[in-house]
Amino acid sequence: MTVGGLFQLAGVALIFWEISGIQRTLRLPPWWRSTISDLGGLLSSIPGRFRRRRITGTGSIVMHGVATATGSLSVVLQPAEGATVEERLESHRGQLAALREELERVQQLLDQDRAEGRAAVTNVETRLRGEIASVRQLLSNLSGGFLRGRALGGGLILIGTALITIGVWV
Repeated sequence: MTVGGLFQLAGVALIFWEISGIQRTLRLPPWWRSTISDLGGLLSSIPGRFRRRRITGTGSIVMHGVATATGSLSVVLQPAEGATVEERLESHRGQLAALREELERVQQLLDQDRAEGRAAVTNVETRLRGEIASVRQLLSNLSGGFLRGRALGGGLILIGTALITIGVWV
């Protein structure tokens, strides 16, 4: 084997080593298992390509969301026919008091709903910041050392190819 061939072999081995390192970091199965599985699936699908088959499947739709329901209650007290002005005035005062109580109750429900919404948004923001930090850490781990290893492997392949090419001419 020539020196150029050794450089090429070392470069290819280094690139495959880096691929394996990335998969270990991402907690993925080894690349050779995936490759063998894909190759087996391809070879097993060849006879099926010559037969007609009906493909059936099922699907489902999943929706997530937040629902808020509000309601209102209004109290209307009608004074009796023929009531005096004082009785009607007292009836209107009672209606106003009932409406004020209803308004306070609705305002309390609205304040409680807003507080729960703010707490839910804060919780989601906190979890999202944690996820973003873990993704950034993972990307920095992947891009730092692995990029240098892939570049070195590619460089070794290029040097090996150049040495083989020069060896043929000489």
